[in-house]
Amino acid sequence: MSLKNAEKIFASLFPPAGSITHRLVISYSLLTLTVLILVSGLLYWILARNFTRENNQFLADQIHVKKRARWANLIADRSMG
Repeated sequence: MSLKNAEKIFASLFPPAGSITHRLVISYSLLTLTVLILVSGLLYWILARNFTRENNQFLADQIHVKKRARWANLIADRSMG
């Protein structure tokens, strides 16, 4: 099979999709969409991790405050009684 025959077969199987302008618009649009999806996913993951960490820190602080108040009440009750 010669190169010209291969080119004809390739051209018949995969016809040109239009002008170079249309192909560039489609490829840049797909690239932009892909980048937006990846960046959005990364930002979501970072925010979710940060919110979880802040929530855990808040709960740990609340536990610490409750324990201190409980110990303060126990000491006050023993000193009065």
